[in-house]
Amino acid sequence: MVYAREPARAERKLKGIADLRCAICNLVVILACVSGCAQHQPPATPGTNSTNASSPSSKFSATTRPILYHRTGGIAGTDDRVIIWPDGFVEVTGRLLPDARATISHDRLARLERLFDGWEKLKPHYPLIATDAYEIKIFYGSKAVEASDLAPDLPEQFRKIFTEIESIAFAAAQDQAPQAAPVP
Repeated sequence: MVYAREPARAERKLKGIADLRCAICNLVVILACVSGCAQHQPPATPGTNSTNASSPSSKFSATTRPILYHRTGGIAGTDDRVIIWPDGFVEVTGRLLPDARATISHDRLARLERLFDGWEKLKPHYPLIATDAYEIKIFYGSKAVEASDLAPDLPEQFRKIFTEIESIAFAAAQDQAPQAAPVP
């Protein structure tokens, strides 16, 4: 009967090794999570500085960060995004806005930036619950403003800004459109 006990002992020994390996793996995962959380700073919200956006000593100004535009909803259930970088480079992705990458002129970028004069005075939300309305969120500098395009109290400034950004997005797509072949 000595041999009958050997397989059981070997199985227990192998099970013990497997349990030890599992425990070590779990410990490594837990330590990695804990150390990652201990050193983790909350991610920066687009348009904010991750250290402290409200800090007066913040070195970031609106012109050193991109302008971010995000539109969702509407009857087609769109999800459109536009990023306008400080150097005029534009990236567009979406369902209604055609995907594009282009560079706008410095004059057009300056015109857009002038539309943001007084941006800090806008409220952060202009809601309206409507099934076919677009929800538009624009980040500029350290402030984000979210609004329904049908909100009755939507400031004209916000409307002009999102209209200009959409115009820039369509122009970017036109810049990428293949040119028609010359007619012989």
